[in-house]
Amino acid sequence: MTKADLTAIIRSSLLRHEDLIGQAAALFVALAAAQPFMDGNKRTALFVAEGYLLHHRSDQLLSLPTRDQSSGQEAVRHFNDLLARAYIFGEVAEAEEFLASYRINLLSGSQATES
Repeated sequence: MTKADLTAIIRSSLLRHEDLIGQAAALFVALAAAQPFMDGNKRTALFVAEGYLLHHRSDQLLSLPTRDQSSGQEAVRHFNDLLARAYIFGEVAEAEEFLASYRINLLSGSQATES
């Protein structure tokens, strides 16, 4: 994958939404699905999405579902299924929406999840 390929992926993902959280979620899904690295694609995609939000002075960051949260293993499984559909079939909207629903409010330190 070339720098031009990555630039095109980033630009097209940011055009999918008008709000910062939606843009960051789209950026995460697009980069994770592109698989530009041999390992660490989701970690890198989350790092880039968080950097995008911080650069734009967002008061929220994305958070991935974990087994430790009240939603537990089922949320992790559902998120991974949505990501797989994004990777294989290009069905990105549900994965973006799900990811955008997991946020950390930087001002209060609380995690907000919407379902």
